Amino acid sequence: MTTQDSSITSARPASYSPFWALFGVFVTLTVLQSVYLIEDYREHSRLRVAAAETKIKLAQAQVITKTAEAVGKDLLALAAATSPEADKIIAEFNIRMKGKP
Repeated sequence: MTTQDSSITSARPASYSPFWALFGVFVTLTVLQSVYLIEDYREHSRLRVAAAETKIKLAQAQVITKTAEAVGKDLLALAAATSPEADKIIAEFNIRMKGKP
């Protein structure tokens, strides 16, 4: 009977703890999230630089728009005074007044 008892105990599978497998998964996910966080920070810095550049371009565009509006108003005023050159420019560039002057 001792031979059967020893074979029964040796046939039992060894039990393993899932700790190291779960720990490895956890470490892997932590490293990946760290990489994603670093990339997000770099992208945020790039977005800030782009926003600053856009503000500068927007200010320049507003100046150009105001100048073009002023020139258009002057041309319309000249056209009202029957200036043939102003009429030609207004017709060529299809200048129209929005709303009331």
